[in-house]
Amino acid sequence: MTLPILHREDVREALKEMYGAGREHHLFAFYGTGEREFVKTDFAGPVEIVPVRSELELRKHLPALEDEQARVVYLVPWRGEVPMDLRGRFAKNGVVRAIGKEQRVRRIFGVERVDDDVSSSPLVGYLLTPGAPERLPCRKSTLTVDEMWSAWLMHEWGSGIDEELALDSLLAWAALDIRGPAWKAKLIAAGAEDVLTALASYLVQKRGDAAGAVLGAWLRGQGARPLELGLVCQPLLPLGQGVWIRARLKTDLEVTGDELAMKVAGQLSAAVPTALREMDRRSSSAQRMVRERADKLVDDGEVRALLIESPFLPSAWRIRLDELGRTLLSAAQKPGAEPFAEALRALDRLEKHELFKDEAVHATVERADKALRLLAWVCSDQSDLDPIASEPEYAQVERLGRWYVEEGGFVDWARRVARGASKTLFDQGIQAVVKLADERRQELDLRFARALPRWLSAKRPSTQVVPIEDVSKRVIGPFLDGKPDRSLLVLLMDGMAWAQAIEILLSLHDQPEQWGPIAWHTGKHSLGDAAYPVIAAGFPTVTEISRSAFFAGKAMVAGRDHSTDKDPERWRDNANVAKYAKNGDWPRLLLRGEGHEVHGVASEAALSLIGDRTRRVVSLVINAIDAALKGDSQQWHPWRYENVRSLPDILTAAREAGRTVLLASDHGHVPCDRMHTSAGAITGGARWRPLPSRDEVVAPCEVKLFGDGVWTPKGATALALIADDAHRYGGGAHAGEHGGATLAEVIAPCLLVRWEDPLGAQHDPALTARPLVTPPWWYREIQASVQPTAAPKQRKPTPTPVNTAQLGLPEISLPAAPVAPPVKRPSVSELKPVLSPAMLALSEVAVIKDLPRDRRDRLLRALDFLLQRQGLAKLDAFAGHLGLPPFRAGGFIANEMSPVLNVDGYQVLSYDDTHVRLDREKMAQQLEVTL
Repeated sequence: MTLPILHREDVREALKEMYGAGREHHLFAFYGTGEREFVKTDFAGPVEIVPVRSELELRKHLPALEDEQARVVYLVPWRGEVPMDLRGRFAKNGVVRAIGKEQRVRRIFGVERVDDDVSSSPLVGYLLTPGAPERLPCRKSTLTVDEMWSAWLMHEWGSGIDEELALDSLLAWAALDIRGPAWKAKLIAAGAEDVLTALASYLVQKRGDAAGAVLGAWLRGQGARPLELGLVCQPLLPLGQGVWIRARLKTDLEVTGDELAMKVAGQLSAAVPTALREMDRRSSSAQRMVRERADKLVDDGEVRALLIESPFLPSAWRIRLDELGRTLLSAAQKPGAEPFAEALRALDRLEKHELFKDEAVHATVERADKALRLLAWVCSDQSDLDPIASEPEYAQVERLGRWYVEEGGFVDWARRVARGASKTLFDQGIQAVVKLADERRQELDLRFARALPRWLSAKRPSTQVVPIEDVSKRVIGPFLDGKPDRSLLVLLMDGMAWAQAIEILLSLHDQPEQWGPIAWHTGKHSLGDAAYPVIAAGFPTVTEISRSAFFAGKAMVAGRDHSTDKDPERWRDNANVAKYAKNGDWPRLLLRGEGHEVHGVASEAALSLIGDRTRRVVSLVINAIDAALKGDSQQWHPWRYENVRSLPDILTAAREAGRTVLLASDHGHVPCDRMHTSAGAITGGARWRPLPSRDEVVAPCEVKLFGDGVWTPKGATALALIADDAHRYGGGAHAGEHGGATLAEVIAPCLLVRWEDPLGAQHDPALTARPLVTPPWWYREIQASVQPTAAPKQRKPTPTPVNTAQLGLPEISLPAAPVAPPVKRPSVSELKPVLSPAMLALSEVAVIKDLPRDRRDRLLRALDFLLQRQGLAKLDAFAGHLGLPPFRAGGFIANEMSPVLNVDGYQVLSYDDTHVRLDREKMAQQLEVTL
């Protein structure tokens, strides 16, 4: 019979009980064996433990007869009593104390009682052997089989496995832990093979057959293989690839039987998502390696193609990229609603892959996103941008200028981000869309540039397009005159085009202060029909001419050189702003040297000037964008507001001082990523050249300008400006250039922005911050043609100049020809929904009809938007349609829509981080209306 092996803690507990009853003798005999050692007690001091193999050995180790204070526990190999002649020296008259298995198990786990089925487990036998853990803390007072295995495995395997032994946690742990073979060898060396068998049976009983397969693979040193196979089986199982799955699991996981293999595959597949998240939390690099190794398990071409359905495998990501590229190529060849919808579905599939959120593929994701937005723009109806015969010849300047401040900046930003390599099928699809957008944009640029001479000869009509020198008179003055407590920071970002302005403004939407353009731009304060002022830079569109005109409040004189160093003096002498200076002071303008430190942050002088509440208007120039244009074309700058080092501090100072900010630019620029062709040698700038004669012929990519608003150097009478973004004068390009006549260079951003300030807006509603007006196609929705919302105002015909060198003809009265009124393209901000029959029906439902008018209108607009999209829409598109920042959409749904729709247990409306969903049938049933 095998002797029980007693641990010193078993002995201590037994001694504690025996000493509790009082003691005259201090020699004890316990049945069992163990290690010779001392056990420390607080009730009897140190007690020696002495194992003996026989009665003779017992007698040999007895203390001297006169040593009555010796304290010794003898571990003897017999039951009953010690020899009769020794009983008088032993406690309990020499009775040999037996410590039972249950008592020892209670001691190990620190519990009060043990379930009956615990003692029969092979694990108990192993835990009572030498070298086993002394303590395995249990969470409960009663030890169950589950608690026993859990406590032991937590001790053996560490914190990498959870106490519940869940399959997903087991998968993640096994994939990261390499101790399996060594752990198995240790148990075998201890003669505990039956523990391994019992553990496998327990895991199968507890977590299914897959758990046993995971354990087996881990013990063989292949702990990651079950997770790898689960990754592959996940997309293949629904597609009926049982033959491949069964063969692989039998080989790699040593699973026997077809039915068992399919069961294990299903369990592994179901646990994959949470297992990957757990693994990523512990080691993202190891998780990526598991995905890559899983990909290599499939070498069959047909089976490999089916992996596209996996949301985790790298190959599925690449296949989905190619699928998107293929649909974009097709859509670029024949743009339309159905090809666009197909591309949108391909992008949606890409977005559902886990890699979509990985920072490592951020640039790829951005290219895909912007390409789809560009495709939406290309597929949208743009016929209302076409010339109209009844309009003045310069009307294209106004029409396209208005389009550019509302939509063109978005187009140019998307083109810049989407443009890239053409190596893969994905790249080629992106480039095909970009090329299509480039062609359309070039057409608009050329049309705009060719209308500029007519606009100049008509003395630059400014009802729709405002010359840059009039900003102080047409924007700054009227804004400050509106209320005496308004104050302004004029923040001129040199060289900023609308693309960068949009990027900066959208990034400001994400900030806690929630900056946006203010309501002042609408209604009686609007300058023309556009959502924001259409500001035309001076010609050529360079800093020395256009920025100087901005600050001087007048165009620069031709034939003279103009230095920007004089801009503070020009600003001081500008009568349109000088009147707001008090007590003999003058308007202050800080250029780069005063406004910034050498390392790029705002200077104390700048922050102090902004914070001076006695000044109604202060001004600052930021050169970050213009300076970046001088860099290499291989560089690309994301123009979020925090990437301009001084801008966060400047805006914070403006907010603390209560200042609205005029975010403006002197001119825009074009990036050099398309400039592969030289238009000749540089004689003026990279994008303009002087002409000695107004009769000189210019190239097809150029436009000839002269007259009012056009500065010419000494000896020149006209300028040639490049009218597209594919040409420049001279050799290699910088990151960007300006001076030409494209929309991006000529139409300069100029809009009043402010943080969300409910108290300030209540006092002065014109200061209400609003989201940036965004075109529908930006949310990947094709924009259909729109009809004018009101009869357009008739323009006065421009008088035709009389050529006095020709002979006059007798005046003949001709009948007036009917003239079709020009079609006014509604501003993006002016577009109003026309209620569908469904909306008209909903508007009569009592719970909607009784709402306050503004709430009712918003609710109907929101419902109409969702119903037109079959009840599913992107959250950002939904927010844009309602004129809300994306972060406000959830609050609107929860606070204004759900209380009306989600009642009586009906989940009519729901939303998450990306989508909003409307159940049309449930809504009709709930509201008792026919839709």
